[in-house]
Amino acid sequence: MENFKKNIQEKYIEYLSEYQRKPNSVYSFVKGIGIEEKQFYEYYNSFEDIDNSIWKKLIESTLEAIQKEEVWQQYSVREKMLSYCYTLIEQLKIHRTYYKVVAEYTSPSLFYKRPAPLEAMKEAFSSFASDMVLEGMDSGEMVNRPYFSDKYTDGLWLLNVFVIKFWLSDSSTGFEKSDAAIEKSVNLYFDVLAKTPLDSAFDFAKFMFQNRC
Repeated sequence: MENFKKNIQEKYIEYLSEYQRKPNSVYSFVKGIGIEEKQFYEYYNSFEDIDNSIWKKLIESTLEAIQKEEVWQQYSVREKMLSYCYTLIEQLKIHRTYYKVVAEYTSPSLFYKRPAPLEAMKEAFSSFASDMVLEGMDSGEMVNRPYFSDKYTDGLWLLNVFVIKFWLSDSSTGFEKSDAAIEKSVNLYFDVLAKTPLDSAFDFAKFMFQNRC
């Protein structure tokens, strides 16, 4: 059963990669791969359903790969995000053409905000992002700021999407520009969320206000 479902998914990826577009209909697609239409609907409701499955698997495979590393638990949160982003790129390389085609079908605003038909990817990523924020708070790499801390996971999601979109448009040799973009964007994210002199000034002002004579 799982092999049959996986076969549909692989044939779909092959189709998009070869023709640079989605099939005109489920009927024409299943006819081309030699199965009945009812067999398709036993596993997927639509092509978007297949996309959801593929992009969700992208995140899951990335997380599975990095968390297997012996040094994973020793990494700081910043290092974990760097490892995640570099590994994400390696996973994307497996079906680069497919991902480019799907990205072109998805408007930029939807890709960043509500990434239909990629909701499953965001769902899979959100749990990881929440864990990273909690760990970052505990380690002191991220400062708890009223009204802003709740948005830290959104920031990680935007970072994730930025890396994907940058890499998909990167034409540099060996995708070296993507490597630089990952390093600079991740470091910027954590530098912004780290404790700054302004945080110390705010803490001091708060202390003086609470202890005014």
